[in-house]
Amino acid sequence: MRLTSAQREASEAPERYVCVEAGPGTGKSTVIAARCVYLVKQGEEPRSILVLTFTRAGAASIRRKVQEETGTEIRCLTFHEYAAGLLRDAGQLEGLSIATELETETAVRSLYEGGSRLPKGEACNISTLKKALIDFESGKHEVHGLAAQTVATLSLRLAELGRKPLFEVVPQAIESCPAPAEADEISHVLVDERQDLTPNEERLCIDCALPATLFAVGDSAQGIMQFRGAVPDAFASLKPTMHYLRESFRFGPSIAEAVNVVGRRIGVPDVVGMEESSSVAVRDFKVSGWPLPVENEMVLFPRNVDCEEHVRSSEASSVHVRRDPFGDPFGEREDLYDAAWEAGKVPVSTIHQSRGREADRVIVCGLGSVKDDRLAYVALSRARHELIIAEAQ
Repeated sequence: MRLTSAQREASEAPERYVCVEAGPGTGKSTVIAARCVYLVKQGEEPRSILVLTFTRAGAASIRRKVQEETGTEIRCLTFHEYAAGLLRDAGQLEGLSIATELETETAVRSLYEGGSRLPKGEACNISTLKKALIDFESGKHEVHGLAAQTVATLSLRLAELGRKPLFEVVPQAIESCPAPAEADEISHVLVDERQDLTPNEERLCIDCALPATLFAVGDSAQGIMQFRGAVPDAFASLKPTMHYLRESFRFGPSIAEAVNVVGRRIGVPDVVGMEESSSVAVRDFKVSGWPLPVENEMVLFPRNVDCEEHVRSSEASSVHVRRDPFGDPFGEREDLYDAAWEAGKVPVSTIHQSRGREADRVIVCGLGSVKDDRLAYVALSRARHELIIAEAQ
């Protein structure tokens, strides 16, 4: 595995607790895989290594890199998969499957609509419930009173259908964690996207996986998941040794400078574009017309409604990429970006959805309406070769 000196220094750090701040394109998954490879070559048992990520695609990528280098398999799971495993071991998922997003939304509507709706005064309003669900799952705020009662009623309705709500999985796993003595098989915990952890996900790592070494990678400038209860600076209480990766192998100097303009407002160090060439253009498509698509391109908007409108007007040349509400939360899912490119179409998605993805050409629309600099930072850092900022659509 070829590594830069900074990547190697981070991946072989001797300290018990290590956090790596890694800018866009600097090799987050590479340095996590390199850490796993280093541990295996140092004689650690592969089964003693646990990697936690937010996506199955990310987990599969890390698992594959480690297997190619060592010929062994490590446990690389999403947070929800790991938490569900703890519940399963504790016998709390018997006769239950995890509810899909659509099933949960249907159960929420049943509290307020139709013959099964709750009498007035026995449920909080729906906006309060949605905030309570985020607070309950994330652990950012305690849920009390009528909101807590409504959450409990929702859980019961799903349980009657043989479903376990996803929002219960992590909080209940924390309560079901084995004592550290029973978790001795885990000696090394590695965490991807540290900036997106909620308080409960941080607790899941600390309470369930320690004492062990902790190696966490993330980018504070890309912390755009506050809406789900994410908090900055996870694991700060452990006083970790910090390492920094700033050489980006995704793009060249022009795109790097566009990214750094926003990064300086956030207060993060500049990234250095290591690729030979890249270009940035600002265009008014009302004047110039929409450009002909290239083979590997994606279009980004702030909102799903903007994506839908663009796809309707694109004469079937593009496809809206978004989460499948019918999907099994733990099932294998098709990569919708790759599927679009293989079908000769341009994937169109929100900026939030695109995080973790990249393309040769990226067209960012509606950037002027984006008030969160971190969201703008994510949008501008998706392109490998050509970044186009659309002034008008």
